[in-house]
Amino acid sequence: MKKIIYIVLLCMVLLPLVSASLGEFKQNECVNIKTILNTSAVTISSLSYPNYTTALDITNMEKRGLTFNYTFCNTSTYGNYVYDYNDTEGNVYENDFKIGYTLSLSIAVFSIFILIILITFLYFSVKGIFKAEEGGWQIFYICISYIVLFSTFFLLWVFSDNYLYDIPILESIFWIIWLILSILFFPFLILISGYILKKQGEALAEGGYLKQGHTREEAKEMAKKKR
Repeated sequence: MKKIIYIVLLCMVLLPLVSASLGEFKQNECVNIKTILNTSAVTISSLSYPNYTTALDITNMEKRGLTFNYTFCNTSTYGNYVYDYNDTEGNVYENDFKIGYTLSLSIAVFSIFILIILITFLYFSVKGIFKAEEGGWQIFYICISYIVLFSTFFLLWVFSDNYLYDIPILESIFWIIWLILSILFFPFLILISGYILKKQGEALAEGGYLKQGHTREEAKEMAKKKR
């Protein structure tokens, strides 16, 4: 019985220390600062940026029943924003929210797993390009390789944008590469398909001339002239 009492008392001591943070939000996303108090008015005394400079001075929160709200949208800086507020009875409270997501072990492991799958697909699709004997299959494997490469850089861009915001250069690099791949997909597909089909046609023509008794050099020249 004494152990149960001790556990209850310990929980009562530790509960006030548990963070009541509003949570994590994306950069430039508006944050709804909300609290529920049985009072007539609530005022935000101050709100600070992650570098401790003032983001907001004394501001009244909007009241709806017992809920008080204030929408803060100046969230271009990554990090923890700390604010304090008080009610008409003189009680003072403090809370915070974070711009940018925390990279957990599960998210890191899952992202690495997906990346490994994409790299594996890319390896076999590139290998298929050189193993395929027909032009149609080569074009197919090239398309698969391009899509996998596109997906890989998209994943890297999203991951760096959400979790590696302390290294903005990575997000920019991955975004630029992904954008270039997006723009060049159809032009690249048309050009490479035309090139492969042309080479396939030359090979067929060359084989026909070889069967007619021409030497390989003659067959190559005649196939090129036939274009």
